[in-house]
Amino acid sequence: MQIGNHHLAFSRVEQLYRDECRLSVYNQLDAFCDCISMNLCDISRNSKLSDDVKEALSSMIFAASRCGELPELHSLRDLFKQHFGQAFDRINVELLPGKRLIDSMFLLSCRN
Repeated sequence: MQIGNHHLAFSRVEQLYRDECRLSVYNQLDAFCDCISMNLCDISRNSKLSDDVKEALSSMIFAASRCGELPELHSLRDLFKQHFGQAFDRINVELLPGKRLIDSMFLLSCRN
């Protein structure tokens, strides 16, 4: 910045911010995957699921519908759609008021 490269410095800061957001999203997705894998028995038996598991399932479906950079998410979404049905998938892709989903950083990280 001292030699007048403000534009370059700001560009690097913006990229660092986007990278930090992306890392945060990947950490959230990892936590959701852990939650789902720890509760696979309950999910497969159609047992009553905790709010944490429901949030993880919803967030993974939502993430798969919004970001193409992780094709594995699409495979998971297809499995969930087969298990829970088309209506479950559709509800979790829609942005409804008051719905807890992966936070808005996800959308930012996938666009940049």
